[in-house]
Amino acid sequence: MEPYGVPQSRLPYEDEIGLTPTLGRIRELVVINKYRPQIRECLYHDKTKKLVNTMVEMWEMEPDGRITSGCARDRVVRVYEELSGVPYKIDVEIPEEVLQAEKERYQAAVAAYEARHFTETVANSGDEAETTLINHRPINDVS
Repeated sequence: MEPYGVPQSRLPYEDEIGLTPTLGRIRELVVINKYRPQIRECLYHDKTKKLVNTMVEMWEMEPDGRITSGCARDRVVRVYEELSGVPYKIDVEIPEEVLQAEKERYQAAVAAYEARHFTETVANSGDEAETTLINHRPINDVS
């Protein structure tokens, strides 16, 4: 039994491809075999059902059958407004210099994180190259 009835966190497709997924295995599972993650029944609750349905509609294999990103955003905004009772305001003006500074800060943080934590390794297996990201240091290691 899980503590407090909450399932432990798992990687996407962990049951199907294990704890060390490769790009090739994920591609085979998702693109070729058209597999989608299983959705736990508890997520079809009244308050989350609309979000789950939106997510599933974004997974449609045929591009013309998928909902647009704008439609997905509108649905999420409606759910937010219904649950919070607060109107969602999208027309907030953010000064350009603030946006640029935030973009630069984000890019520097991502580059520093990737340099500290991940190494890309490529191994040939027949005709297809496999790529795996390996974590070399614990996330809380800030050295």
